[in-house]
Amino acid sequence: MSFFDDVGLRAAEQLESSVGPFIALASYKRLYAGPSDIHAKAVMGALRCSIALADDREIDRAVDAYRQLATPRPSALRHATDLLVMGKADLAAKLAALDEDRPRSARVRYVRARAAEASLSQAGDPREAWREVVTGALAAGDDVIHACATARWLGLWLAHARRDATAVLPRADIAHHCEKARLDEAQPEQKLLILRGRLLSGSNFQRASALSALEELARRGSAEVRARALAIVCRHFDEMPFHLHAIEVDRVRAALKRMEDSPARETLSRRFESTVTIMTAFARRTDDGGAKLAAAASGLASTSAPAAKGGPFTRATAASVEAIMATKDGRASDAARSIDAASALLSPDIPVPLPTWAAASLGLESTSEELRGSAARLVQAAFSRTTSLPPPPLVGLAGQLARNGANDVAAMVLEEAARFREPAARLAAADNARRAGYRALARGERATAFEELRKAKELAALVGSSASQPARP
Repeated sequence: MSFFDDVGLRAAEQLESSVGPFIALASYKRLYAGPSDIHAKAVMGALRCSIALADDREIDRAVDAYRQLATPRPSALRHATDLLVMGKADLAAKLAALDEDRPRSARVRYVRARAAEASLSQAGDPREAWREVVTGALAAGDDVIHACATARWLGLWLAHARRDATAVLPRADIAHHCEKARLDEAQPEQKLLILRGRLLSGSNFQRASALSALEELARRGSAEVRARALAIVCRHFDEMPFHLHAIEVDRVRAALKRMEDSPARETLSRRFESTVTIMTAFARRTDDGGAKLAAAASGLASTSAPAAKGGPFTRATAASVEAIMATKDGRASDAARSIDAASALLSPDIPVPLPTWAAASLGLESTSEELRGSAARLVQAAFSRTTSLPPPPLVGLAGQLARNGANDVAAMVLEEAARFREPAARLAAADNARRAGYRALARGERATAFEELRKAKELAALVGSSASQPARP
């Protein structure tokens, strides 16, 4: 750096602070021809000034000048963030992409994902970019970025599952990252998404803890947050009533008390208690269980209709009942059409009605290939696009699917059975993975075969290690 170059740089910086960015920008640009260290500082100054002026043409020229700097370049992360805040997503994405040669910190990944998602010119799947942010932030121990990115990633997945019939929600992956996310580093809207993801956990403790946090949001949050928190609690109860631990039932009951609308609270509470009675009657199989079940079902029907009249849940229930009746009457084609209609209504926002699971199970035992195929596709859609679970045992449902040749769907069901610690689920999942590996090997798909056989070995090892542990009281 020569004496005159240093003077020129100091003069440009003084102009920027005293006169403003318009005059300083021209001074910085005149220093581009200087030595490399002056050149780099001049380019960073030009970036600051052009962004302060909000001049897209000058910003683009400064970004191009930044691209031509020798690496390692000075960090432009703050400037890319400023462009995002200003709504200049294309320019932000262009600038953030130039940080590829720098160590990819969690915050660099975050800004790049935000910019790429907001930019109309960026191609690619934003969910994959956000997953890289999530995993990178977790590995780096950046709790703030991990919580924010996890919420955004899950939100994108739920939106994708709503609109795309081929979507496959990564339930285990979602549960894992939402369990790891620090709630105290998240905003209320982000907390709602993270807690919804935690409700997919196979751990009773994690789900109960999430319900407690949702009850807290329903007590202290804004009106919108309270309503959304209560909706998530109610949806969770409807999604997997037969898989809930007693403490989860207590948490749902406590959350319902936070509802301010008295008539709605009373209706939902009656519906909740009717469902609990059904769960208890199925679990205990007592002598008077049939009478209790009939009374509870009657109460459930009387409280459900006003709450969801004409909605997707009601229509899916009606289609499923039609499918059950048609199956029992031997009208396989009618039953298949009704099951397909119910399947088309599924989404992450709608719990899978119990009659829908019953229709699928009944259809899988049909002698009609058409009906069995529709039933298998319904189960696939339910496990792919919703966060619901059928009544146990899931291992039994997986067996029905495997007998009908729906091995991929059976593997999906077994994965959930293993996560929710169903007896014999891991052993069944290991056997299913082993068979899938051999089928892939027969097709010449060596990479897939080795992956499935590796998975089978890992699952078998888990079965062996759990068998060697002493029984818990």
